[in-house]
Amino acid sequence: MTDLSLGAMAARLLIEGALPTVEDDTIMREPIFPGRDLLPEERDKLNLPNSGVGIAYPNNSGGAVFAHLLGSDVNIWFFGGDYQTTPALVESELKRAYPQVSIRPEIKHPEKAHLRSRGYRVDFSNGRVGFIEVMYPTPDAKQDRGLWIKIRAAQRQN
Repeated sequence: MTDLSLGAMAARLLIEGALPTVEDDTIMREPIFPGRDLLPEERDKLNLPNSGVGIAYPNNSGGAVFAHLLGSDVNIWFFGGDYQTTPALVESELKRAYPQVSIRPEIKHPEKAHLRSRGYRVDFSNGRVGFIEVMYPTPDAKQDRGLWIKIRAAQRQN
């Protein structure tokens, strides 16, 4: 376990785990803090498919960040915690680690009016691309009080 906040854990999973995986097409590296495989009943509760790898990364405050890896997709999310400040942290860390990142401004989520979405694109020198979407609730949202990061790997087409 770690003393990091849920938002800091999610940002590190993105920067130190998911995006290096996109770049070199390997299995996501274990980050600085330990995780554990999700149990079948936890996968069911989180509506995860039986395929792919599901991992929980608990912290010392009693929360956890979750990750699901399936094919070229990685999803990272948590509920509660510091979800309100995490979008800015994720953007700051992306800019620090990948100065070439392209940023799509915040938009309303196309399917859920109480969510906002920011998009990012990281082009790697080997022709691979990481598309990142960060979704989070509006300040007045009564539901979905958490943060979700979706990462999709692709090969750049010239």
